[in-house]
Amino acid sequence: MDNLNPDPEATSDGMDHFPRQVFSGHYVPVKPTQLQMQFMSAIAMDSLKS
Repeated sequence: MDNLNPDPEATSDGMDHFPRQVFSGHYVPVKPTQLQMQFMSAIAMDSLKS
């Protein structure tokens, strides 16, 4: 990220979770969304099998 510029079309509130075409290398600052617990528990169970 040190060499990338923020997307000039990014929203200031971070609610930018919709797809759009990328014309150059950049990042979009977004607010993270919470993962569902089922997903997290599935990963945890798989790691215990090793």
